[in-house]
Amino acid sequence: MNIPKPDMFKEAESARVKNIFLQIIIFYAVFLVISIAESIVPSAMMIPELMDYIMSDEFTGVNQKYMNFVMEVQARPSNMLATLFSTVFGTVLSIIYCRFIEKRSLGSMGMRKKKAVSSYLAGMLVGFLMFSGVVLLNVISGAVRIEGINPDLNIGLFLIYLCAWLVQGMSEEFIFRGFLMNSIGGKHNIISAVLISAGAFSLAHILNPGATPLALFNIFLFGVFMSVYMICFDNIWGVSAIHSLWNFSQGNLFGISVSGTGSDETFFITSSPESKAILNGGAFGAEGGISSTVILFIAFIILFLYMFKAKKNDRK
Repeated sequence: MNIPKPDMFKEAESARVKNIFLQIIIFYAVFLVISIAESIVPSAMMIPELMDYIMSDEFTGVNQKYMNFVMEVQARPSNMLATLFSTVFGTVLSIIYCRFIEKRSLGSMGMRKKKAVSSYLAGMLVGFLMFSGVVLLNVISGAVRIEGINPDLNIGLFLIYLCAWLVQGMSEEFIFRGFLMNSIGGKHNIISAVLISAGAFSLAHILNPGATPLALFNIFLFGVFMSVYMICFDNIWGVSAIHSLWNFSQGNLFGISVSGTGSDETFFITSSPESKAILNGGAFGAEGGISSTVILFIAFIILFLYMFKAKKNDRK
């Protein structure tokens, strides 16, 4: 099916940089600045405790024991929430770069006023349904067991996590889709824009705990799906919501590791047998398992059927 360039790509044609390799180099330079900005507050919060550990008798060098301690510190609610909320710098700096350096309009990043609320709400539903489908496949196959509802759930903290994931999901979409994909799409073809942005998105997860080739492939597929979804609806709000609810459902609703990181503030208590890691993703979380691959392919089919039907109706 031939997919025409969305209006946001056409608006991004005004970007100053045309060479695709230079666009990628600039993206990674900006991404480095974003990563540093996002790490300032969480690092400031964690450094004192890490230094105390290093100075103690328990420290035996930078080994697996130390890395486990670092992950334990990162997973504490205050530190994890600081990390998630700090991703707002990704959204802000992406907008600043595109608007004032590339001289692009906000619309070229997919920031549309029209149907913004309805697109976001629809995206929230899609994200929830997609990850619920992943869990359903895992439960049916015995790769995930739902033990029950968490009796110690702190509703207030649970809702704060929701807000934090709303910030985090939007940030990654502004970085990899609104910024990178649309910059390339404005000057080059749709396929290059989709594959490069999805590839960069996958590479950004390569150092996450428990990352495997299948996990990175699924992250790539997720990136492609989000790119096509954004192109289909010509705005960034839907994909921002899908991304946020996918992560929130995974980490705090169903209590499954999100790309190698977890939280204790979950609605359901679940367990994932290591013997079925190929299905449930193991330490990386459900994104690293075949169940996610299946749901993503189903999501692609539904999206392309929707696009085909919409195109057919436009011809009438």
